[in-house]
Amino acid sequence: MELSELAERVVRLAERVAAIETQQTAAQQTAAQKTAAPLSDTPPWQMDEVRLQELMDELHTGVKRDPTAALRFDAPSTGCYLSAHARNVSRVAMLIARKHGFSDASVRAVGLCGLLHDAGMESLPHGLLEAGRPLTPDEFRQVRLHPVNGADLVRERYRFGGLLDSVIPLTIEQHHERADGSGYPHGLPAARIHDFARVLSVADSFEAMTTPRPFRAARHPAQAMRSLLLQGCKTARGGMYDRDVLKTFVWAASLYPLGCEVELSDGRRARVTEATDDPKRPVVKTSGRDGETIDLTRTASLTVKE
Repeated sequence: MELSELAERVVRLAERVAAIETQQTAAQQTAAQKTAAPLSDTPPWQMDEVRLQELMDELHTGVKRDPTAALRFDAPSTGCYLSAHARNVSRVAMLIARKHGFSDASVRAVGLCGLLHDAGMESLPHGLLEAGRPLTPDEFRQVRLHPVNGADLVRERYRFGGLLDSVIPLTIEQHHERADGSGYPHGLPAARIHDFARVLSVADSFEAMTTPRPFRAARHPAQAMRSLLLQGCKTARGGMYDRDVLKTFVWAASLYPLGCEVELSDGRRARVTEATDDPKRPVVKTSGRDGETIDLTRTASLTVKE
């Protein structure tokens, strides 16, 4: 299935979702954040190597044991979202890398890149990210320096051994580069972007869109998937994201991401609870007190209504 066709399917899904699901209020999102139990509020790049590797082992094992759990995001328990964001991006990046055929060692390395990709945020003025408003042009220019600053910090702070000492900082520096050359800090063309960074850019963008920030609400997963696919196929030659990585992510996450509300072909409404090997046929749970869990790969008579 081509990306343009996938994008059209997700556009239709996002429009249906918008018609049947009310956006959560800011108060509900705050309450959900307060009840969540994050692994740690310490940003990974402030951990020593032993604790960082322990956290990486925990996340890596979790994604291997239950890949779909990678899309059940941690919510921050404090004003700063960076710690939860780092863990979430790490999991999603490993999910994509596994499905994309990376070796287990490379999957773990991508996960480390995810944990450390925003290390450069440490150099920003205190409170800037919790300002609760869009950034000014000058503030945004400061933020755009964080990939380079983060790469420098990681080079100075950690020793991973072998090629990882160069590959992880390089990936961090490139995680905001885009395949069409529109990214930053260097505006690199696709051919010069490392494979790890291609994966990380998709994971980072999806997580950022689907989790709340101080100045905006979270977007619905279906809407976020729609945006990624549309941005990935702007022209016949491609778009902002690597097409193969996007296809892998759609396959891994399903066309209907976890938590997405859908309408079944028999008229019932349901919520996606698990991805399957068929991106068009996830596992869903129907609405209501006695909701039924249905694996659509095993129920030929039911489909997601488009």
